[in-house]
Amino acid sequence: MTGGYKYGRGDLFAIALPKRGWGVGQVLGIEKKCLNSVAVSISSQLLEDELGEIEPITKANCISLFLTFPRDLASGRWKILKRSRVKTPLLWYPHWRNLRFNSGVGATVADERTVEEFVAAFHGQAEWGNLKRFLVSQ
Repeated sequence: MTGGYKYGRGDLFAIALPKRGWGVGQVLGIEKKCLNSVAVSISSQLLEDELGEIEPITKANCISLFLTFPRDLASGRWKILKRSRVKTPLLWYPHWRNLRFNSGVGATVADERTVEEFVAAFHGQAEWGNLKRFLVSQ
């Protein structure tokens, strides 16, 4: 693990946005069958500073789910803020359930930059391009 940061299921983390503020994500689990990726949920929440009040990520405010590589969590680039109970079960989302039952066959693992660009686009700080495909509900 680079940088020595430990991360685990339930960790809420902040993703710095290019213009101002922070997006919020949560570690849902380590997906060893999918290239040792990390399943994360992304919230619609925007923090003015990384110490702001964080709401739990629920089905109501979850805008996306990603499989991503853990580099930015492990390095501290995505700052872990606190651990919270996971309220966004992957099994709510049929495509995730299918991936689990298929041992990860057909999974797409997004790099960290894609996750950052998606969060920035959602908060109006970057162009959408083809990132809308990652929205939970379009």
